[in-house]
Amino acid sequence: MAANIIRGVCGLAWVGGLYLGIRNGIVASPLSNNVNVIPRNSDGKEGYYEYANRMAKAIGINKEIIVIKGDEFCHYGNNLFSTRAGIQIPLDQNLPDLIVRHMIIHELVHIKCSDTLTWTFIPLIGSIFFIVMSKARFSGYGLVGVIAGLLAYRDLHKWREKQACLSAIKHSSPEMNTECLKWLEGQKDDDSSFRERCITFFLNTFNPSSHEMISYYKAHLAQKV
Repeated sequence: MAANIIRGVCGLAWVGGLYLGIRNGIVASPLSNNVNVIPRNSDGKEGYYEYANRMAKAIGINKEIIVIKGDEFCHYGNNLFSTRAGIQIPLDQNLPDLIVRHMIIHELVHIKCSDTLTWTFIPLIGSIFFIVMSKARFSGYGLVGVIAGLLAYRDLHKWREKQACLSAIKHSSPEMNTECLKWLEGQKDDDSSFRERCITFFLNTFNPSSHEMISYYKAHLAQKV
């Protein structure tokens, strides 16, 4: 029974990962007919759409970038297969303009490196391995595979987030990096509810810690002095 449960869980992860990879990474379907798309700026000034597309070309992305209003910073599409790519930015949070522009670069780096595909197909390959392993006589082998896969995914995700952060710092102005450093130093985790505690746990597990992020900015700014 334990082996069947493990195979079932891995099978769901396999299907879920494939769905998200196709939806967000290859097809980028959230960009289609989205009512929250931020249009081109009609007054001749550089809005977020113009800025995202200018920076995309600067880092080597040769496709249109769609910018949409959402709840968090994230990206859709990749630099390999999708016909277009997009970025979601949380305008309702009233973040300073420099931070929004900096985070746009961060998400563009993920698109450039096709990280959505990396985060999708690494778990897929791992899931296949887990399913094969769990067919062994002792289902504990499958459990060991699950744990090893999760640890590998955690390290991969943290590494890619670190590289995106460092690349964003490299392509940002000193003013942007200084503003982001102040913003990070002023962040406080809200653990007042179970939901917030779960979110904090997830972020700390699969992303560089706030102390690591702050150290990246301080090291870069110190080099510029």
